[in-house]
Amino acid sequence: MSSGGANYSMVFQRSGFRLLQGTPNVYKAKPTSGGSFFCGSCGVHVFSGPDSSPQLIAVKVGSLDDRSDFKVQADIWMKSAPPWHRAHDGARQIEGNVAATPPSPGSPPRA
Repeated sequence: MSSGGANYSMVFQRSGFRLLQGTPNVYKAKPTSGGSFFCGSCGVHVFSGPDSSPQLIAVKVGSLDDRSDFKVQADIWMKSAPPWHRAHDGARQIEGNVAATPPSPGSPPRA
């Protein structure tokens, strides 16, 4: 499988990320893919770190204890979205991947 349905991630500067417990298992589709990190106990996908933007980390929203403040700011890879996928109201539509630097808090995402 090369993709799936929508998933929600929050992109942060890697320097501001700290894993509080456990040791994740990593999967790399190819040596330069950066890796997807999975919980070492239950196997859930927790975060990703692309080699193309090593300063960033994408944390899966579902792994957060409190998701109440999460608001979709951008829909990415919309060029390849299936026709039944609806864009989020008020979210920026980006055809491919996001820029290498995440926006500062409160600012709109960049393409």
